[in-house]
Amino acid sequence: MIASNRTAHHHPGPAPRRRPSRRRGAASPLPARWLRARRTTRSASGRRPWSRSAAARAFAAEWQDDWNSHDLDRVLSHYHEDVTFSSPVMARFTGDPSGTVHGREALRRYWAAALERIPELKFEVVDVRASVHAVVIDYRNQIGGRVSEVLTFRDGLVISGFGAYGETLAG
Repeated sequence: MIASNRTAHHHPGPAPRRRPSRRRGAASPLPARWLRARRTTRSASGRRPWSRSAAARAFAAEWQDDWNSHDLDRVLSHYHEDVTFSSPVMARFTGDPSGTVHGREALRRYWAAALERIPELKFEVVDVRASVHAVVIDYRNQIGGRVSEVLTFRDGLVISGFGAYGETLAG
């Protein structure tokens, strides 16, 4: 009974306010392994760069290495099963004016044919830009053509993408 009297007369102050979570990179759709890259990367000023930028650069470096290996399993490991990808080179190679493929297996078939057609394929990343759910990779291909590839992520994998070419396409 004493306990209930104390409880009845006890007026606690306002509920303690919770601080919102400030985990860096928590909202990023990029996989954690790329977000960890920011821990070891520092800008010229000595400050750690924003996590999305570091994650985008880490992704682009891996993307370049995977493409230059010509190992489609490595390349496709970054792409969602339901990916959609478009490119003017696809339109030219396939004869389909939409220049679009749907699904990772269709992308595998297209890229396998493209690697057969362009065995000297090689990419050199020139610049990388990060957005909330996307990465833009600017690179030079094996013939010196400038390409921007825009990749949108979901669940840590590329769900959609497109290649945008300058004057010089590929092969």
